[in-house]
Amino acid sequence: MNISLLPKDLQKDYRKFKRAPRRYETELEILMAEIEEKYPEALKVEKKAIKKPVKKTRKQALNGLFHPIASPPKMIKTDVMRLPGDLGKWMGEIELYEYSMVLRGDKGAGKTRLLFQVMNAFASKGKEIGFFTLEIDASAKLIKDDYKNEYIDKKNQSKILTASECPKGLDSIREAAKVFDVVCIDSWQKIPDIKQDDFDKLRKEFKQTVFIVIFQSNTKGGTRGGNMADYDAQAVCHVKDGGLAVWEKNRYQGDDLVYGVFDGKLLKE
Repeated sequence: MNISLLPKDLQKDYRKFKRAPRRYETELEILMAEIEEKYPEALKVEKKAIKKPVKKTRKQALNGLFHPIASPPKMIKTDVMRLPGDLGKWMGEIELYEYSMVLRGDKGAGKTRLLFQVMNAFASKGKEIGFFTLEIDASAKLIKDDYKNEYIDKKNQSKILTASECPKGLDSIREAAKVFDVVCIDSWQKIPDIKQDDFDKLRKEFKQTVFIVIFQSNTKGGTRGGNMADYDAQAVCHVKDGGLAVWEKNRYQGDDLVYGVFDGKLLKE
């Protein structure tokens, strides 16, 4: 029934009788007879256009998740840099996008010394650095005098700021990542209420901030608290006794090089 073709008074009656067909059975029969006689076109069923579902190809169904390998989606413009000196040769290229470096090794092997050299190298390239020195207080002689004077050039010292605590836990790291080009942490396990997967979340959240983090090693030589950071980081360095720094993983350095932390030079194996 297409009641829009009926006069308004008949439309009103039709709706009224249809709401209570038993009560108005006789009236409805009389009305339908009148419609059949005077308005037969209204008895034709109104055809509604039925939209055929658009079949999506398997590629379309993925909703833009995949792209041709030859034309990937545009990402944030990033720079590739090399640090100066033998340290730069040892580290290889550094792509400033989701870059993170894990430093671990034996006690007293030179992890913090190596971290200071890395900070100085980044500062020499004009990068601003936030250093969470959670193992040793920033006011300690070893930090503010010995390591600073030995490894940080005077012209670079103003580019490196230190913090001896992380009062808000991971949120303190996040706040630093918003303002510094490079965030260094000694050591990760000293951050309050930290979780294994927080490291990867952090570098994914702040894609253009470089993270250089010391992780304490367990008795088997792995990363204490779990090995997730080893998988997530672009580079994983192990500092052996005697200050021999070797790569266990470096996505940007194909050469098997050894760096002498105490001498600050590349060494032959």
